[in-house]
Amino acid sequence: MKLRFAAAALSLALLNPFTAVADVPAGGIGGLAVSPDGSSILVAGDSRAIYVLDPATMEVTNRVHTGTTVVWMTYRQDGAAFFMRDTSGLLSAHDAVTFKRLWSVDRTETVDYALPANVLTFTVRENREYVVKVIDASSFEEKGTFQLGEKFYPGAQGISLDGLKTVVLSRSEKREGEEKKRADSSMKGIVRSLFNQQHDQRGARIAEIDLITGTVNVIESWYKSDNVRGMVVSLTDTYVLSFTEEMANIKAGGEVTIIPSGARNHYAATMTPGMDAIVSGSLRSITMKRLDSDVAQELKLQSLPGWPEYLSRLTFMPDGRLLAGTTAYRVIVVTPEGKMNAFPVY
Repeated sequence: MKLRFAAAALSLALLNPFTAVADVPAGGIGGLAVSPDGSSILVAGDSRAIYVLDPATMEVTNRVHTGTTVVWMTYRQDGAAFFMRDTSGLLSAHDAVTFKRLWSVDRTETVDYALPANVLTFTVRENREYVVKVIDASSFEEKGTFQLGEKFYPGAQGISLDGLKTVVLSRSEKREGEEKKRADSSMKGIVRSLFNQQHDQRGARIAEIDLITGTVNVIESWYKSDNVRGMVVSLTDTYVLSFTEEMANIKAGGEVTIIPSGARNHYAATMTPGMDAIVSGSLRSITMKRLDSDVAQELKLQSLPGWPEYLSRLTFMPDGRLLAGTTAYRVIVVTPEGKMNAFPVY
């Protein structure tokens, strides 16, 4: 079976896991990053170490103790540094050779990086309210701060490739004005998910921020997800990749559509470089579903003895190969043709 991944013509910003999962250890590999030229792979996780892998052999060439549990990681545009975020919310930049810390900020809630624009954005609490910060990823100079408003608690964030737009989804909130109803037993799949979302008296706020004009547009929505695995932002669309099957497409202005992923749950999720398909990882399986198709493709991992293995992180290589990190400290390499090889990380 061929997994028809889009060619990696876009930047590596689309090849990295989008946004950090809430500060919970991944249970294995929590950070997975590929250098822009494809010459190096970084793996980090609950072992409190960063492993450097040779992409040709997938062998570990270096190990560096971090003293912390990494949940998000990406290389900088020039490949000379990388960013990582840990379970305490510490967001930091490090030299890619010496691993020396170059910059850091405490207690962040969300983060994303636009590689072509070399812009890093994150949310952090200031003066009892959360704000969005935007910085130049090389100089670490602040480019802007944007207020999210009273009691806006960030749950997930994404930034467009051009670095001109960021979207923040709040954690779920009460919506007492929403009608409370249970779905009919005849409702299945996406129809049932949509009905439940619109009739559970819960929702979220969506903050759309134009980083040129500084305009912050906050929209009240019936949609919510407290288990986001990633957010992808284009000029017109935002994709929310959640743990449940209730993934969403948010149009500019806040119109939300629930979209199917081909799987019931997702421990890891990303999108292909062309933003035309969702790739997700669950218990011993990888699923890929094009947005314009009703059929999903699934690859099964070989079962390991003992505790079940699940996928924890996904990213793409510049040559189109998919990398999947697991809770068994393995990196699964999947070719565009669907061939898989597994490599232990230790």
